[in-house]
Amino acid sequence: MSGSRKAAPPSEGLLVFSDVHRHKARLKAMLKRHQKAVDHVYSLGDSELSTKTLAKHDIKAVRGNFPFDGGDQDERLETVAGRTLMFVHGHRHGVRGGLAPLAAEARGKGVDAVFYGHTHVRKCTVLNEVILINPGAINRPREGTAPSYLLVSFEGPDTVLTWYEADTHDVLEKTRLEL
Repeated sequence: MSGSRKAAPPSEGLLVFSDVHRHKARLKAMLKRHQKAVDHVYSLGDSELSTKTLAKHDIKAVRGNFPFDGGDQDERLETVAGRTLMFVHGHRHGVRGGLAPLAAEARGKGVDAVFYGHTHVRKCTVLNEVILINPGAINRPREGTAPSYLLVSFEGPDTVLTWYEADTHDVLEKTRLEL
């Protein structure tokens, strides 16, 4: 970011999480701490919450691969703060085997960034000019990572990604990128 450019005030914020797998205590604490500070809340699947519970908390959800998931669609495409965003669980795109198929589909749809779950590992990757972002897992994280969720804020041309630990709510990682 250039030193001469004024920082724009934060605009729409997102709370993004995945793979709750019925750990309602972590979910409730996360929502209590952050929901009022953001404009949109997204579940990337495998919450194992009912459609009624998701609606009660105003959570936009995609379906995961768990049979009791309350998500209402496999994919969401939304424009937020002037960015085209795609939300998926990722199992239908084979994300455990690599991100290339998901990046290719997103690029073909003109998507700026994709939020995906399923791997249970927090990550931010750029592939084929598409930013792929995983919030990690609220429950059952993998590869030695902590249980986590993500706050996204848009500040002018910058996007700030802040991953939080799901038990302590401490910041695990913060990344600023142009999106």
